[in-house]
Amino acid sequence: PVPDAFAAPLAIDYEVIEHERAFTAAAEARAAGQEPANAVKSVLLRDLEGKGMITGDWEHPDKRTRRFYSITDAGEAEYQRLVVEIEPFLDAVIRSITLIKSEVYGD
Repeated sequence: PVPDAFAAPLAIDYEVIEHERAFTAAAEARAAGQEPANAVKSVLLRDLEGKGMITGDWEHPDKRTRRFYSITDAGEAEYQRLVVEIEPFLDAVIRSITLIKSEVYGD
């Protein structure tokens, strides 16, 4: 097991690496003349699929045209967990923005 003191930095490093992969995919897409947003989405969707949060099925498996995604039970549970976990952060952001707006525009 990873000691708690190292868990957060390792999690952050993992997220940086994952985002770097997405940005690399976007750059490669631009170089190939493709839409970068699709490349970034593809990397993120593959990551979610690999973690068992979603499943993906090809519309026509022989042609691999469009891929349709569905959330799994594990993905729904993670979503519900994040909704609860993130709400206090969003409330803090709202308070901060409200204070900034008040300072700039007055009450």
